[in-house]
Amino acid sequence: MFIVDRVGDAVSGGEQVDGAVRVLRSETKLQKLDFWIRYSDYLAFELLTEAEAGRLDREWAVAEAALLVETEVPDLRRYPMARYLRGAYERKDNALALLKYHGHLATHRQAASVLHPNARRDFYLLAKGECAVQTLRAEIPAVRWYDEQATRVASFAARLSGGQCKDRQYNNSVYRATPQGATIPSIRPQVQEWLERLRLATPA
Repeated sequence: MFIVDRVGDAVSGGEQVDGAVRVLRSETKLQKLDFWIRYSDYLAFELLTEAEAGRLDREWAVAEAALLVETEVPDLRRYPMARYLRGAYERKDNALALLKYHGHLATHRQAASVLHPNARRDFYLLAKGECAVQTLRAEIPAVRWYDEQATRVASFAARLSGGQCKDRQYNNSVYRATPQGATIPSIRPQVQEWLERLRLATPA
């Protein structure tokens, strides 16, 4: 829900799902965003990439990246993902079924057409889900971390397609070299070294 709320688009007229307030288009993008939320070190890598390219405020991005890799992540938030043919992937049917049951989220499969030859699964945050997100954000500190992660991801990924997110993840050599079916390893030491280089290069 936090992913769709922070990264999804506002729903306009003509959408397929009644009561929807935001939509995230494509399961590929959902999978890639979920990976960045779970892997703080890869998220930090992307923030530093954006900062060096001048697409994010450098001071903010460096501070956020440092927070992500220099703070120990509780075991509660460690959800490793395996690499498959199209990158990081995990079946989300059980989680989606629960959210659908409570009226928080809905999905809609866009059929293939001449203009769009591949079928696409879209994810809609419903009004009840939006209320749930606001309640979780305000009243349950333990889950605010996920909301903060989704906000960081949105800073650069909101404008990207699912395919572009996938390409960015494959640009990382450690991610790309992970054998299919194997758990994607951490890159925390590499990101920490990058942070130190940036700090040394930045005037006090």
